[in-house]
Amino acid sequence: SLRRASELLDVAYNTVLARFDYLAEQCKAKHKEHLKTIQTTFVQVDEMETYLHARAKPLSVPMVVRVKTGEILGFSVAKMPARGTLTEIGVKKYAWTTDDRHIKFQSMLIDIKHCFKDGATFKCDAHTSYRKWITNILPTAQLEQLSQSKKKEVKRDGDKEFDQLFAINNTFARMRHDMNRLSRKTWSTTKAIHGLENHIWLYIAWNNKYKIK
Repeated sequence: SLRRASELLDVAYNTVLARFDYLAEQCKAKHKEHLKTIQTTFVQVDEMETYLHARAKPLSVPMVVRVKTGEILGFSVAKMPARGTLTEIGVKKYAWTTDDRHIKFQSMLIDIKHCFKDGATFKCDAHTSYRKWITNILPTAQLEQLSQSKKKEVKRDGDKEFDQLFAINNTFARMRHDMNRLSRKTWSTTKAIHGLENHIWLYIAWNNKYKIK
């Protein structure tokens, strides 16, 4: 969290906040330059769920990870309606009904589509909209969608399981561990979408090993 960072660095919270936004812009620019050097044929894509201040105001974070290197190629943050027992609270208390996942997901792909060779393979779960969203932007893309029962396959020795979406699932798990606002049980909630986006930009720089000044 930003407050924890200020304690570790022994500086004022406002100092961290000011540098945080500035460095996020540097990370974004560095990432844009780095993407010009990438031509890949195999990625994994999925969405991570978090929330804005309250669990009845959920957010979706679609992300594309390059399997060969573990680099994060792109992400976005989208609003989505609350589900289950939180649906009524989301509607009545927060008027949280917007679902712009289809817009944000495809916008993410537009920003990074130059990184994919023709016929690049996208490995993902069986979400019914992924095929439409991906092929709208990348008509030659090949989708390898896994049903819930096929996400894990048994290795030849017969006693171990392999997560077929390991690259993206491992990235999400590390992000939830490293970024306090993404922990499933936390008081350090996201207060603004742009704050979450900036935090993820810093994480991408760390994950992709960019040198930021």
